[in-house]
Amino acid sequence: MSQEFTQSVAANVIVLLSKNSVAVTGLLYTDVTTQFSKNGGAFASKTLSSGNFTEVGLGVYTIGFTTTELNTLGSFVVIVTGATIDQSTTVASVVAAAQASTAVSLEMCVITGHVTDMQGTPKQGIAVSAQVLGMPSIEQNQVALTDDLVSVLTDANGAFFLPLARLVDVEITIPATNYRRRLVVPNAASADLFNGIP
Repeated sequence: MSQEFTQSVAANVIVLLSKNSVAVTGLLYTDVTTQFSKNGGAFASKTLSSGNFTEVGLGVYTIGFTTTELNTLGSFVVIVTGATIDQSTTVASVVAAAQASTAVSLEMCVITGHVTDMQGTPKQGIAVSAQVLGMPSIEQNQVALTDDLVSVLTDANGAFFLPLARLVDVEITIPATNYRRRLVVPNAASADLFNGIP
């Protein structure tokens, strides 16, 4: 599931920051530089502050973008660089405002991890998927149930982040490595698939 934002609505972009395939924690907004591009346009610098750069945990951070920065339909590319991290590139989509929806808003957990080969070299473009197995999540006295397959690809550092509804029963697969695991998504903002989920 890629990140998607509504045109001209302020939102947080999720980024995974790592160095040599190891999540980097404890970063401050002064430790990194951010640029963004709207629908293939030139890159512009993003001024970071303690108010728009937040650590979620396990190398996952959010960067808040304003209504003006998210005012163009199409792709929205965010590049984060810094002396203590490898370059991180996140591609999201900005879509037109939809009609009023009765959808239930669920709290999400970002499942993270890295895929490498036997020598420890990061593998880019590896599919990581989660199939919801049917356990409903109840929010505000409503049941939200989906059997959607959520998939992402690893980035240049072999890293992936998979946003899933908390407390839902899923099966996560990485076909390229024959990895398959059934789990309940933790009730947390983020968790490492290989180290942080019991």
